[in-house]
Amino acid sequence: NNPDRILVMGGDGTLRDVAEANQSPGKSIGILPMGSANGLATALELPMNLDEALPLAMGGDLLELDLLCVDNQLCLHIGDLGLNAELIRNYDQGDIRGYLGYAKNVIPTLHRTNAPYEFNIQVNGRNLTRKAVVLAFTNVSKYGTGALVNPDARPDDGQFELLIFKKFDLLEILKTLAGKTSMEKDFVEIISTTQAHIDCAEPSYLQLDGEFRGRYHSVDVSLYSEKLLVAVGVSN
Repeated sequence: NNPDRILVMGGDGTLRDVAEANQSPGKSIGILPMGSANGLATALELPMNLDEALPLAMGGDLLELDLLCVDNQLCLHIGDLGLNAELIRNYDQGDIRGYLGYAKNVIPTLHRTNAPYEFNIQVNGRNLTRKAVVLAFTNVSKYGTGALVNPDARPDDGQFELLIFKKFDLLEILKTLAGKTSMEKDFVEIISTTQAHIDCAEPSYLQLDGEFRGRYHSVDVSLYSEKLLVAVGVSN
């Protein structure tokens, strides 16, 4: 079979599996959000209702989505080092799925964490040292919760952003999880780039698209030369 369009019914993990297998130029995917986390669909402002999502998934309005390469691993939506990845690790070890499972693990994670963490960052010809609770890399504007964390992001502009969340502030963290992130400069620093190398002073937890990937001493982040065609609307 040689389809023009592949419909993906699932969440971010399923989307990444399809994207990894979908190497043929010209093929596109349509998203039917049915996962425990639908971060990419949320970030692209696609409807969660299947009756509304299906016409868009079959439509002709295509987005050329930039694909992040994080230590030779594909990332479609958002990845990060630090507290959020630690939370996802604890969530994976629990027995409750969905937002309730995340909420259950927030307080225990905050109690045990060693945050803030120290990162040495090589980006745009500069060497930076930052202490942060989360160091994220993304080319979209929103977390899966709907929190606007990267207001100037475009998913097809050939670059991505490093988001350095500096403050260990419980209220701000809870606001972020609730989709009400503060964008004050003393809370988050945003750097646009095409590649970055990050060294962790201590091995740090890493998550990609909501899946825990392990603990890392360092990571390299860049963009793949290929883009993923994603259906986002019905052409006029």
